[in-house]
Amino acid sequence: MSPQKLSRISQHMSTASLFIIIFMLGFNSLFWIFPSLLSDSGGYGLTAQMMGLTNFEMLPWWKITGGIILSGIPLVSLSYGLYQLRVLFHTYSKGDYFSTNAARLLGSVGKSIIIWILLNILCEPLLSYWLTFQEPIGNRVIFVSIDFQYIAAVFFAFCVILISEILKKASVINAENQQII
Repeated sequence: MSPQKLSRISQHMSTASLFIIIFMLGFNSLFWIFPSLLSDSGGYGLTAQMMGLTNFEMLPWWKITGGIILSGIPLVSLSYGLYQLRVLFHTYSKGDYFSTNAARLLGSVGKSIIIWILLNILCEPLLSYWLTFQEPIGNRVIFVSIDFQYIAAVFFAFCVILISEILKKASVINAENQQII
């Protein structure tokens, strides 16, 4: 692939990362405010998983606000990772492919994925309790789940972090070799 094409694709990926961040956070809030937008099959994410717990259309504003916050906490970590990915692609678009900065950004993406998964696991029981704490005793629910997708995502994140560390070492060695020459 030519350097110009690689730069152009990196710019597009940087822009796409920004749009994903905006849409992800926006849709999370939108689904809480207008729950009828979610399909009957549910979908994905903490918001969709909680749809069966209560009648969302009858929730008071303060429960909806709490739901937006609790389901949005993991998304903030994911958004940070996507922002780091955006900066990484922006760095690549300038032709800076092999640097400690690029490797550091890649490592930040991996760490953000791990934090996102951990926050998902933590916020799911909090959110389920938040939605049902006013229900009569016996109807209150606390969900706790660890899905195979979480395990796969954490494995992927560790691989990304390891690759970033390898790239850091390689770029340090490359910089030393450039000084010798």
